[in-house]
Amino acid sequence: MHDKWHTAYLDLFSAAGRAKISTGTGFQNFDSSPMLALNTAKPFDTYVFMDSDSALTSALRERVNRHALRERVSVLDGNFNNTSDIDRVIAIVKAAASRSSQSPLVFTLLDPFDLSLNFEGIRRIAENLRSDFLILLALEMDAQRNLDYYEPDESEKIEQLLGDPEWRRIWQLEPVRKPTDFIRFIVREFQGKMSALGYITSDPPPMVPIQNSIDRNIYHLAFFSRNPRGLEFWKKIQGSSNRQRSLF
Repeated sequence: MHDKWHTAYLDLFSAAGRAKISTGTGFQNFDSSPMLALNTAKPFDTYVFMDSDSALTSALRERVNRHALRERVSVLDGNFNNTSDIDRVIAIVKAAASRSSQSPLVFTLLDPFDLSLNFEGIRRIAENLRSDFLILLALEMDAQRNLDYYEPDESEKIEQLLGDPEWRRIWQLEPVRKPTDFIRFIVREFQGKMSALGYITSDPPPMVPIQNSIDRNIYHLAFFSRNPRGLEFWKKIQGSSNRQRSLF
């Protein structure tokens, strides 16, 4: 693969590279997605890590600077929901691929704390780079809990997530509009947006629920690829565990 492609890993809600995770009897610090991606057996050619919290990116930068692959890594202070920051990420990947005279092949991880995810950023990456996406959708943690807040015209969060200012009108046409129905509505509409970008969707959707220590769903991980082989890979791994640490 590396002979044909310049592989890139984008982690655009990267945090600090270490996370405190419940073990059931307490909490323990573990490497999180940026450092795990750096330590994979077959590393990527380029890494771009970005977070809007400068304290987190500063800590991540220190960890990256001690790593053997530090020359492959860019750590950015930026916000995924700002298109200018997404354009910076795209430019870094394209420049690195150009220097290697290869085409970029990208894996993008989007791991926000809630549904504050602007679909425009996804669209820009999808239209400029050959990228698969692994996206955290905080459906139970955010959508289900906050339906009463989102239904009135008080928040733009769902509009930005779905890239659709008319989502409330469509939602009002649903025959049943309970919080669990809101989850299904968001999944359906989000899949439709990804399908319009050329990504393969399915029924059931390419998502897996992630549970907490008391076996309650807290969010879903959604995988999107334009290549059927990507979905084959996703199906092989999604049954491995529903515990947070095992995802990486």
